[in-house]
Amino acid sequence: MQTSLRVRTTSAGAAMSGAMIGAVLCVHLPPAQAQPTSPASPAAIGSESPDRFTSHIMTARAHIAQQRYRDALAEWNAAYEIRQHPDLLLELARTQQRLGMTQESVASYRRFLTAHESASPESKHEAMQAIARLSALLPPPPVQLVTERSDPPYRVVTRPHHRGMVAAGWTLLSLGYAVAFGTGIGTGIAWNTSSRYTRYPSSSTGWTLLIPVAGPLISSIVAPVTGGSTYAYVWTLPWLLADLPFQIIGTALLIKGYRTPQKVLVPSWLASVQLHPYANQSGGGIGLSGAF
Repeated sequence: MQTSLRVRTTSAGAAMSGAMIGAVLCVHLPPAQAQPTSPASPAAIGSESPDRFTSHIMTARAHIAQQRYRDALAEWNAAYEIRQHPDLLLELARTQQRLGMTQESVASYRRFLTAHESASPESKHEAMQAIARLSALLPPPPVQLVTERSDPPYRVVTRPHHRGMVAAGWTLLSLGYAVAFGTGIGTGIAWNTSSRYTRYPSSSTGWTLLIPVAGPLISSIVAPVTGGSTYAYVWTLPWLLADLPFQIIGTALLIKGYRTPQKVLVPSWLASVQLHPYANQSGGGIGLSGAF
């Protein structure tokens, strides 16, 4: 081991009453043990707090000479906390490399190249070679599978009305009222006062069937009053038990259907379908466009 002691003395002239002396111990490892190049010169690093800063540097070099690299790393970090000199990044990277901290060492070498653009060509070459060599030892980054996002084949659409209820309501109401309307017209004409069917109820029994929903109920009340026979009571049964429920349930479904929104699944391609009316010299029509 070779040790050299260098003393630097500066004088500030007659106005200054003292002088500052900074002593720095430079330690060089034997060629067989020094994997990276020799440490950066402490004189080049300098110090803002000479006692503590220089003490950490000297202690770190002493630890390196004794191959106590973990203790040396702690001293380099302590010195870097006092002053962030870029040369210390190179010392950190070398020590981390000796400790097998490959990823941290590569990061420190890169920080050194970024922070110390005026570094010597030898130091830059060392850092770049170390980065290339150590990067090959790092594990490859995890592979992230990126799948192409595609729209789902179906999407949820909210309709303002429940089409199923509305369709069922119109069906029941139409069937019930169609029967009542046809029967009401026929019996209203046949059961008039001049008709020979005197044993049947009056024609008002048929005409009242033309009233939507309430017609069967009214007709069932009018028939016994105007007819007064057993036939009048038989007349009321099909209207009260069949036709009237059809119209009432149909009306209720219509009201409920128009007040209830409906969520349905529709193919996604329908969202892009558009109808475009067009007109030209040869005629006109409607064009269909979209992604199919």
